[in-house]
Amino acid sequence: MPQTFRPRRSRGSRSSGASIEWESQTPSGPRRRYLGIKISGGIFAVVLLLVILIDTRVRPSIAAIADTVARRAATEAMNDALQSAISHSPDTGKMLHVATDREGNVRMTSFDFHAVSILQAEVTKESEETLGALSRETFPLPIGQTLGGALLSPFSPELPVRIHLVGSAHSSIHMEVKSIGINQSVHALYLNVDAEVQAVAPLVTKPVEVQTSVPLAYVVLNGEIPSTYVAKGDGALPVLPPAKSP
Repeated sequence: MPQTFRPRRSRGSRSSGASIEWESQTPSGPRRRYLGIKISGGIFAVVLLLVILIDTRVRPSIAAIADTVARRAATEAMNDALQSAISHSPDTGKMLHVATDREGNVRMTSFDFHAVSILQAEVTKESEETLGALSRETFPLPIGQTLGGALLSPFSPELPVRIHLVGSAHSSIHMEVKSIGINQSVHALYLNVDAEVQAVAPLVTKPVEVQTSVPLAYVVLNGEIPSTYVAKGDGALPVLPPAKSP
């Protein structure tokens, strides 16, 4: 029998067919652009969700921690400064001068504002030094409790939050007079100390101001009780001395 010859396909023809088949499976230009838009939209949605979550959950928690830390640091600094300055000041007993008459009645009182100014300067200096020594503190922030509530807090890790503290202090003096009875009044001298602390934390900058007032000296002045007294206000009745018998 005569043998028939059948030509074989070359390797090049196979590769060209495979390339044609691969090219047919590759997405066309419009489909590729649509897929890119979907991926970009998904990434944008995830980023937007993270931003909203951080702004609504994480930021308030960090702000609350920063406020608490700043107030505690300012209060401790002022208390330590007042205690140290008042205990070491030799002029605390010379702030009030009392003048009496021959019968021992108080006729005049005066405050020694030189001694008061020395104590005020010492308190301000101590407060400034204590607040200036503040550097930073680190507090753990439970991620589960911040994002999902109290149920996830035992099983969630903690995020360390570093808070930098910067503070300053200033003071002032004021006198207060109160009437507490018939010809009786209280004169008190107060030292006011104001501390301003700036707490700088991730995502939050929290300014905090703490004030305290300490009495330095006070005196109660008693005058002579008059024979007749009329109080102010509705329904006040005069107090008269008893009538003398003839």
